[in-house]
Amino acid sequence: EQDQAFLTEGNYTEAQRTVARALAINPRSARAYDLSGQAQAKSGNRRQAKADLEQAIALYRGAGDASSATMAEGTLEALLN
Repeated sequence: EQDQAFLTEGNYTEAQRTVARALAINPRSARAYDLSGQAQAKSGNRRQAKADLEQAIALYRGAGDASSATMAEGTLEALLN
């Protein structure tokens, strides 16, 4: 949850560091990819944000979490527009 707090506070560098640690522990964490995509987008790293959000969507769908996948798709759509 610390990663979400950093993101909410606008501390995108710390959010990315926290998410990177989470992904090192669990490289199949949809939530970590989702938060990473959000942090990357807020930092202006659109290409990485897109890749992370697409990975999050795939992992959410694979886990049967349609609601979270739909939310991540909304974030991705906003990024692309």
